[in-house]
Amino acid sequence: RQRTRVGKLRAAGSARSCQPAGASPPAVHRCSAGLPMEQQTAADAAHLSGVVASFAQYSLFANEEADKRARHLAQLGPPAAGLLPVGAISKRIEGMRAAAELNQALLDDCIDLAGLTSLAARAVGVRSETPDEAAAPASPAPSSRGTSPASARPTSGWLDEVAGAGGERSHGAFVLAPPHHVGKTRKALHQVAREWSEEGKPERDASFGRVLRALAEHLPARPRGQEGSGGAAAEASGAVPAGVSDRTRRPRVLVPGAGMGRLVLDVAAAGYSSVGCEFSYQMLLLGAAMLNGGRQWPVAPWAEEACNLWDADSQLRRCTVPDVLAAEVAADAAARGWELDMSMAAGEFAEAFAAE
Repeated sequence: RQRTRVGKLRAAGSARSCQPAGASPPAVHRCSAGLPMEQQTAADAAHLSGVVASFAQYSLFANEEADKRARHLAQLGPPAAGLLPVGAISKRIEGMRAAAELNQALLDDCIDLAGLTSLAARAVGVRSETPDEAAAPASPAPSSRGTSPASARPTSGWLDEVAGAGGERSHGAFVLAPPHHVGKTRKALHQVAREWSEEGKPERDASFGRVLRALAEHLPARPRGQEGSGGAAAEASGAVPAGVSDRTRRPRVLVPGAGMGRLVLDVAAAGYSSVGCEFSYQMLLLGAAMLNGGRQWPVAPWAEEACNLWDADSQLRRCTVPDVLAAEVAADAAARGWELDMSMAAGEFAEAFAAE
């Protein structure tokens, strides 16, 4: 359903795309991760609201997981507790809470950069994405930044109180983000580490690296022997006809399922005209921050994981994202005489590019 939903938006001409940030070089292509609400159907507005709510309420759900572990530890009797490293487990639980706030800061900035702050303030989680339910009045939500009254903040065990209730998942005056969006937001934190951290480089080399090497072999960005030329330098040397922009001569590379845009940037940095396509709002929001944020964030992507870890310390391991700034990549290209050429479109690939 999600694929069709976003694909229809793209076909209707309301897809998000990257635009140059300004006329002064180097041009940094900025992605607007939020569609104007008036251009969306009610169901799509509800879907976006649910995604934004899962970002804004991330730490609430993450802290509840830490609280649950603390309650279970406290319920152990002396014989069982004596068999466990209680001190180390308690320390890890506190580390989970600190990691939740760290990750929340990144997600809050994603919302701000996308211009969706007012939507996050409502933090409406729509359980059933139908136009009628989407039109329901919005309910206020506690701020993930801790600015809401203390009485509005959930207490320990609050998810247990509402999990079995019928109808809409709510607590007090606000509506909870849909569970499937909460899960996708957690997975998106894994993906941002894979695409945009130094720790994720081995995975990128094994996947993105193969694509880049194949492009260099079968579709070189410039004629053999001219790999170092481009732009005005190429025109001056006669490598391209005078007055013809180097961008018009580049091979165009489409990256479907572009995720958070790292491969799109890497392809553009290799000298191609690169276009990415993605339909997940979680990917688009985080990807826009990585490409356009102009700064780095610390993140603890595995804080809520309890399996597939090398050791106990791996759960709270932190990394820095992005490991490279898109603006610096663009500036480096400009210093070498050519302009970075990349863009992103939102939509399901087969529908978004059916006419291409």
